[in-house]
This record gives sequence, structure tokens and C-alpha cells, in this order.
Amino acid sequence: ASEMDCAGVYMLDEATGILNLAYAEGVSKDYQRAAAVFTGDSEQSRTVRMGKPFFSHIKEFSRSSDDPAHKEGLRALAVLPIHNEDSVIGSLNVASHDRDTIPEETRQSLEAIAIQISAALAKAKSEAAMKESEKRFRQIAENIKECFWIATVDGGQLIYASPSYETIW
Repeated sequence: ASEMDCAGVYMLDEATGILNLAYAEGVSKDYQRAAAVFTGDSEQSRTVRMGKPFFSHIKEFSRSSDDPAHKEGLRALAVLPIHNEDSVIGSLNVASHDRDTIPEETRQSLEAIAIQISAALAKAKSEAAMKESEKRFRQIAENIKECFWIATVDGGQLIYASPSYETIW
């Protein structure tokens, strides 16, 4: 067992650098409230924006005893960036209340998980953009008075015809 017993997903506001906690598991509600937002100039935000996996003992990452992670009793910490194309859009943070280090095999697994999360988020974003594009196309196509149609390149198959097509033909 890896003994990595808690995790959180942060989303990065690219304009401000602010990290917002989107999901947390295995930590207290007090910690979730205290670690819900990290400003753009915070160590946490700077680490995520670097775009590279970061593994450390919490004392090396944050020396302040006021840090919510110290109060929570977290020890080993992994910060894994979540990418969309060339941009960092968030992070997967995984920690342990019991371990001081993160074993190499666990690091590799966590990096693979972060890559899968990145791919899933990119796919979801792409699908949302496609739906929005289709919605805009439909609004134009259904409300335009002119007739237009879309066919295959060879003209052999009609793919779409605007409603006014039926009026004219």
C-alpha cells in the first residue's frame, strides 16, 4: 500500500494564478476551508504553474507552521500538474498523514494518473466546445432565410439542408 491517504484537485485561474480547490478527499473540513484558495503569488500556485511534478516532505514545501498542511498533519506531498495542451490548468495534490516520502513506484503511478486526468479534461473541454459550436450553427441555420446545404465533397450525399431548402425545392 502506498499510504497516500488524501488528495485534492485544484483548478488554476490562468488570468490571476489563483488555485481553487475543486475536490478533496481524506482531509478535514477545516483543512478544506483553509486550503480552498491559494493566491497567485503563493508557493502552492507557483509550484503548480511550473508545470512539473513535485514531490516533497511538507516541511520542505512550506516552512510556516501556520500552513494548513502542517495543522492537518500532512507529511509527504505530491503536486502533479494537470495540463491542457501547453497550459497548466490545475493540479492533482496527493499527500500522506503517515509517510515521510513517496516511493518511486507510487510517484510513477501518480504521474500516470495526472496524465489521464489531463486527457479526460481535454476531451471534456473539446466535447463542450463542439456542442457549443453545433448549437450556434443550429441557431444560424434554423433562422436564416436563405437556402443553404452541406454535401459531401463529391456532391453525392446531402448532409444538411436548411429549413428554407424545403420551401424552395
